Amino acid sequence: MPGTTDEIVSINTVNGNPDNLTSSTPTCDISHTNLCINNFTGSINKFLGYTKAFETEKLVVLPCYKYNIIMAVCDVSDQNLMSGVYLGANSFRTDNYKFSGYHNGDTISIDTINKAPCDSITIKVKLNRPAEANESYTIRVKGDMIAGVDYVDFGNQLNFPQGDSVVSVTIHFIANPNDVPGTVQHLQILGEDFSDCVPVDTINLYARIPYPLTIDSISPHRIYCSDVLPQRERVVARAINGIGAVSYHWVDAAGNSVGEYPNSDTNAIVVNEPMTVTVTASDGCSRSVSANVNFSIHSATTDATVDKDKICSGDSVTLSCTSAVSYQWSAKPLDPRLSLNSTVHNPIAAPLLQTMYYITTVDSNGCIASDSVSVLALPKITAKIYVSPEKLYYSQTEMKYIDNTTSCFKREWDFGDGTTSTLQSGLHSYPNTEAKDYNIMLVVYNEALCTDTAYAKVSVQPDFTIWIPNAFTPGNTKGNNIFKPYSSINLKYSMKIFNRWGKQIFFTEKSGVWDGKLDNGKYAPNGSYSYVIDYLDGAGLKQQKSGTLNLINAGN
Repeated sequence: MPGTTDEIVSINTVNGNPDNLTSSTPTCDISHTNLCINNFTGSINKFLGYTKAFETEKLVVLPCYKYNIIMAVCDVSDQNLMSGVYLGANSFRTDNYKFSGYHNGDTISIDTINKAPCDSITIKVKLNRPAEANESYTIRVKGDMIAGVDYVDFGNQLNFPQGDSVVSVTIHFIANPNDVPGTVQHLQILGEDFSDCVPVDTINLYARIPYPLTIDSISPHRIYCSDVLPQRERVVARAINGIGAVSYHWVDAAGNSVGEYPNSDTNAIVVNEPMTVTVTASDGCSRSVSANVNFSIHSATTDATVDKDKICSGDSVTLSCTSAVSYQWSAKPLDPRLSLNSTVHNPIAAPLLQTMYYITTVDSNGCIASDSVSVLALPKITAKIYVSPEKLYYSQTEMKYIDNTTSCFKREWDFGDGTTSTLQSGLHSYPNTEAKDYNIMLVVYNEALCTDTAYAKVSVQPDFTIWIPNAFTPGNTKGNNIFKPYSSINLKYSMKIFNRWGKQIFFTEKSGVWDGKLDNGKYAPNGSYSYVIDYLDGAGLKQQKSGTLNLINAGN
């Protein structure tokens, strides 16, 4: 009997109405009438009464063994009252636990899932009856995942709420910095081990380490020529390795949403000035990654130069400009030489006069720039020199020099005595210590530094003197035996001698001398004679002297 240790169930111990019993029936124990259900009409189970459903005591059993249940029913004194035992359907049972796991609401099978911080699995244990107080279930974890490193440590014991039949725990993954993306880790979850002969409920979970969320492709940086703004630019970004849905958001440098479609992977942005836009991709695991697109403004420039801005007519120059992708040179007036190489970086030009050269370049950004440079072609220069006098004497060695060259830019004089000058004109003095010729050179330059040279010569001589004797003694071996003029220079002259009657008795035109003889070979008689001498002086000028001379002791 429930609540007793030795009372058995019988008609005398469980009876709802003792008066219906025969006189021969011992007195009933009616202290358990609460367990009796009267059935006087016999409408249920053919019995006049029966007990409430009793629960037998729980027995400890061992798995994998057979157990026999023995029940005895008997009549004590007559055949009028019947006894029987009813067994409740499914009333013989042992505890049963249903072990299952769920990922994102789906039952876990032997599959590979992402091991991401936002991911988790839920383990549920269902008991086949309402739990009593302090009932628990123990699970175990194996594999190469480490509690507290790869997932949040949840403990191993699950406690059932009293009266409930289900208990669950959620295992949350942790991002381990030592994880290698793409590798797979194994997490084995085992149910409680009741016996060696009872299979252990097991869930095998293969978790793949996710690759980082990455911006796989994005529109390239843009560089605009300043003359094409504003521009409506289409930008596109694509992220890979996202867990769940991936969202996008475009902002400017201040963090403000930018573009016509700021929350799409494809956006349209109007560019008016230099700017940087940032796109951030976020996946369902709250991972995010950002990348920038720069919009730069470029103003193309070029600098045209020439190796010589002034040249002599017929010479050539080399043009140049800032390095670019393409070049186009032109000239005004036309330069036929340039037309042969007008699309190169450093063309050769040959201007004939003042010429302007124009360059148009296209740089690597497609931007155009222009510049120009001028070259002056000058006529060739001709040196013209003037020096005076060209013959100098010891008493006067100063010479005047003049550069008469047209369009002379600079000059260099070399006077032949080791001295130089850059003056256009001036005076120069030579030494008066020796008779010498000096070569003078003038080198002149025009603005293009083209040159020409002119030469001159001056002569420094002793001062000019002439002396004519007034007497001579022809034929005398010891005295002045000839008649001629004497000079400080090599004198050139012609000479005529006349007798007292004015007759010419001697003539020379090649600087000869009179030895006092007549045409017959005899000496002229002693006496007075006259002469006329024509000569060139030290300056080369014609001069004449005349006078008388005495012929003495001819033939002695």
